[in-house]
Amino acid sequence: MQLPAWATGLVVLLVGVVFVLTYVLDQIPKLSRKAITAIKSVRAIRDELRASPSKELDGK
Repeated sequence: MQLPAWATGLVVLLVGVVFVLTYVLDQIPKLSRKAITAIKSVRAIRDELRASPSKELDGK
């Protein structure tokens, strides 16, 4: 029994979609950790800038 070309293409497409989704979903925890680290860094910089007088930034 021979499969039509569109059925073969559909199976290949579905396997590709599953592979890509698996890869992307696997990256979410890594990206979340990096995003959390970046947000904490930006907040620390913001807090440091708010705490220090602006004269230090101007070089006066």
